[in-house]
Formats: sequence, structure tokens, C-alpha cells
Amino acid sequence: MQNDSHGLLAVDKRGNRVLFLNPETFAVERELNAFPPRPHELLMLAAWGKAYVPIYGDGVHGDNPHPGHKVAIIDLQRREISGFIDLSPLRAPHSGQLGRDGKVYLCRE
Repeated sequence: MQNDSHGLLAVDKRGNRVLFLNPETFAVERELNAFPPRPHELLMLAAWGKAYVPIYGDGVHGDNPHPGHKVAIIDLQRREISGFIDLSPLRAPHSGQLGRDGKVYLCRE
């Protein structure tokens, strides 16, 4: 089956990793695991060649004793972490979206 897909990207919150998956077999093609606890969600901007993964912290909504303050930047072509954005003093980022102004916006707790 031919298509324009370059694969799937998934966040494994419990495993503390991001996975590049084969879109047909769902086999793991590459695993990224150099994250502070825990990668939470994903904003993929394929046109930019980047994905943004908020680092929420080791808890859950309403009970997050060690909230994160970073967002990982994933280079989609190289399939690796290209850096982190530190949001301090803001904590527990999640739910990214691209705004009409071309900026990336995140919710946080």
C-alpha cells in the first residue's frame, strides 16, 4: 500500500517515551526515551518538520506532586529530540495547538 505517510508518532505516557510507528504494522521503528517525567501529549506540525511534546510531570490532573516545566521539540525528519523549551516558572504543560498567528500555544495548570 503506497501513501504519502511518513509514519505515526505516539506518546507513551506510562513508558516515558515517544514512538515512531510503522503506519501499516504499528511496529516500533524508533523509540525516544530521554525525557523528564512524563511526556504527556503531542502537537505534530508536519509542515514545520517538528513535533512538540509537553512534559507534564509525574502525576495526573489534580494530583501532580512534581509538575514539569519543559516542552520537548522532536525533529520529524531525523526522528530525534532536537531540544527543550523551558517554560519556568509555568508548570504542567499540556494540550498544544497552533494559533492563527503561527505561534504554538499550550495549556498549563
